[in-house]
Amino acid sequence: MGLSLPGLALAQQLYLSLKAHGEGNLGTQALILTLERLNNVTLQPSSAPSS
Repeated sequence: MGLSLPGLALAQQLYLSLKAHGEGNLGTQALILTLERLNNVTLQPSSAPSS
């Protein structure tokens, strides 16, 4: 098809970083771990307000 898919190239780079840190088995939802490392931050889960 000859399509340019830069978003997929970025996702692949992030996933390869996960694998390099031994976290490749965590799945694509773990891509945030790579973003945390790149930005030197640790995100905490937000607590949903009780209804």
